[in-house]
Amino acid sequence: MFFDLYRQFSFIAESNKLHSIIEKTALFVSEQGSQMEIFLKTKQASNLSFNFLSIDSNLNPYYKFLLGEIKSGKYAI
Repeated sequence: MFFDLYRQFSFIAESNKLHSIIEKTALFVSEQGSQMEIFLKTKQASNLSFNFLSIDSNLNPYYKFLLGEIKSGKYAI
């Protein structure tokens, strides 16, 4: 699955740690709702590990993809 994601996105998480943060955040937001994403953007604004929440981040499409896959049940953690 990792290589399929690599082909689909120009940028993916460059480390397992960052991928884990993105994955856990997508799971959390899928369970708690989109308002939680707004809360996290505000609370983690100075934390570079959460930069993927910014629409300007190269990793934002990757995060949105994982979020959509988790919500649809196609991606299991």
